[in-house]
Amino acid sequence: WKSDEDKAKEKEDQAEEDVVDAAIFAEELEVDRRDERREEREPDQGDDGPVDVLPHDLFARRLAARRRFVPWGSNSNIAHPGRPLGLAGPGNLSLGLSKPAEEVPEELPPGVEPLVLWEGVDAEGKELPPVSVDNMLVKFLRPHQREGVKFVFECVMGLRGFDGHGCILADDMGLGKTLQGITLLWTLLKQGITRDGGPVAKRALIVCPTSLVANWDDECIKWLNGKVRTMPICEANRADVISSMNRFLNYQGHDRAQVMIVSYETFRIHAERFDKPNSVDLIICDEAHRLKNGDTLTNKALGSVPCLRRVMLSGTPMQNNLDEFYAMVNFCN
Repeated sequence: WKSDEDKAKEKEDQAEEDVVDAAIFAEELEVDRRDERREEREPDQGDDGPVDVLPHDLFARRLAARRRFVPWGSNSNIAHPGRPLGLAGPGNLSLGLSKPAEEVPEELPPGVEPLVLWEGVDAEGKELPPVSVDNMLVKFLRPHQREGVKFVFECVMGLRGFDGHGCILADDMGLGKTLQGITLLWTLLKQGITRDGGPVAKRALIVCPTSLVANWDDECIKWLNGKVRTMPICEANRADVISSMNRFLNYQGHDRAQVMIVSYETFRIHAERFDKPNSVDLIICDEAHRLKNGDTLTNKALGSVPCLRRVMLSGTPMQNNLDEFYAMVNFCN
């Protein structure tokens, strides 16, 4: 038996270890890259002289030699939190990231109704696939959260009868704005209002204070059971930030990150990388009262992103005067 305090301390210690292990992983990766470049210039030596070694054999050899520090009995992936550990076969080197298996719908507990966000037909009168919240999230949503998710979905999809695709979710602290945001995020990444039900969003951006970057990453893993691939950027140097952003925006592999979580300050510095059309399909701003001044560089940087679906989470959308509230409304629509 462990007290809540001991569990919290253990979780905090594990988080610190994960940060250290991630740094070790990055250093090892850089060493491997240098070794790879050197081995390309210097052929492998065998008993009878130089031996030709295929690139993927070299890669497999280095992966096998690399040390990993994983807590005893753990099935977590330290290098990529939230992703399952796995072994790549000789013909499919994928760093342990396999394509997701077909998902089986989760059954709802007795008394909990499915949450359907939209039903409709196309221009020809044919019924389109309905948009519903995943049951793994529905079972946790309270009545006010079900209402909030439906409201936010209708706003970002332009179903509310106003000229805009953004909104402010202003529930008080402790009422689950984060869960509602994650529910919307997962729904848009998986479904859409189309004939084939294809997803509305391929990439999403979560912007929040620096102190909440890791928390958002943890919450995504917790509520979505590691099914979404996140890329949190926190306390990284400039080169690492640029590399992560380039990979997020340009990499198209099946194991690409779907969600980038970044602080307001870091995004402001690198906002020009997101000024291309379709760079992201959804923006979620946490503690959005940070945007109450429309003249700040942060507000202008986020406003320059060509993405209309903007969700602002704030328990205090109006603190001092109506000008602040207007700045937030002007940003999201």
